[in-house]
Amino acid sequence: MRYLAGSVDLDGGGRAEVVALTLGREACGSGGCTAFVLRDSGTGYQIVTRMASVSAPILAAATRSDHWRDLIVGGGGAEPGARVVRFSGKGYPENASLAPPAGKGVAATPVIADAPTALAAAPLLVPAACAETASVAAGESLGGLRIGSDAAAAERLLGPPKSRGKSALWEADGLYHREWTFPAVGVVIGLSAPKPQGPWEVFSMRLKAPAKLMTGRGIGIGASRKEVLAAYGRAAEPGESGEPGRSTLTVGTDYDALVFSLDERNQVAEIYLGALAE
Repeated sequence: MRYLAGSVDLDGGGRAEVVALTLGREACGSGGCTAFVLRDSGTGYQIVTRMASVSAPILAAATRSDHWRDLIVGGGGAEPGARVVRFSGKGYPENASLAPPAGKGVAATPVIADAPTALAAAPLLVPAACAETASVAAGESLGGLRIGSDAAAAERLLGPPKSRGKSALWEADGLYHREWTFPAVGVVIGLSAPKPQGPWEVFSMRLKAPAKLMTGRGIGIGASRKEVLAAYGRAAEPGESGEPGRSTLTVGTDYDALVFSLDERNQVAEIYLGALAE
């Protein structure tokens, strides 16, 4: 799970509260993601409100309700759009989609931005037991291309794509996504951008024969299971592919994954780099 966070004095007490937006399968749905308002108690942070159906950007308005600043949040639900959430005396609403639409021209201070650089740099919350595998996958590349590389770098490496898919908005991360295919070299690249016109960055990569690209540790299509394990060791977790006679070795987490799909001969038939969950 990833998160974005910002600090702002909401209650006027002179000490900043923290607004955090969690990103990931466990925290997000079709209407948006889960946000938290946290208060510094002096010995730790206490949850003031847990709010569903929120997306970036999040702003602190100049207006107040019960001494607390109103928040303007992006949101989904039946009627997507910016919402104004107000403090009720005990907290902010638990579901932003039920709050009234935000008016135009309201003075507000940004707390969490929706810029692609902020989303790409969102810290990853990783259990200690998974830290080693997450760090391995997060630093990986295929043919030198990494998650976050610009689309131009992909074209310089692979040439013009045969097809450039249409863009579609993903509610889970608030970004537009599309696919470029390079069938002559066995590569499909997923791209993401904050707007339909870009700028586009590499979000995922998938290789199959006749792909010649290799991972940073020298594993490519046709490598053996033994070679994958020698390169990645305990970081490679075995799994099932869902196809008879096939299996997988996965490095990383659902959101920073390097997946090797093995055929009946225990040779790498496909390599995937990117998020496994929207």
